[in-house]
Amino acid sequence: MGDAESPENLDPTLNMQVERVIDEAFVSGYRVVMLVATAVALVSAISAARLIKGKKPKWDAEEAQADRGETAPA
Repeated sequence: MGDAESPENLDPTLNMQVERVIDEAFVSGYRVVMLVATAVALVSAISAARLIKGKKPKWDAEEAQADRGETAPA
C-alpha cells in the first residue's frame, strides 16, 4: 500500500489530494498494527508475570525430585 499511486489522468490538484490520502491511509494502518502488537506484548508480559509469580527455580536436585514424588538413588 505504501507504493500505491493515484491514476495519471487526474488534474494536479486532485492528484496531490489523492496521494496525500493514500499516504495517510498507509500511516494510519501502520499505526493500528503497531498498537495491536504493543497490546499483545503487554498482555503477554502480564500473563507471564502472573504465571511465574512467587515460583522459585529448583537448584537442588534432591528438592526437585522430592517435589515430583521421586526418591533419590541410594
